[in-house]
Amino acid sequence: MKKLQMLILIITVLLGITAFCILPDNMAVQWNADGASNYLPKIATIPVSVVVSIFGIISWKYSAVR
Repeated sequence: MKKLQMLILIITVLLGITAFCILPDNMAVQWNADGASNYLPKIATIPVSVVVSIFGIISWKYSAVR
């Protein structure tokens, strides 16, 4: 399982780096009927996926159900 967890983490980090290079500076994070209504800078949105992935892997590693 440790190899799978590391693979998931590496893929997530690589996708985060790629997304940071490709995506625009401001990203839409909330939409309504008229389109995007709220924007955040990508520096605030991209690392969230990496942090969530790390938290998920730590939870998976130390969960009671295996």
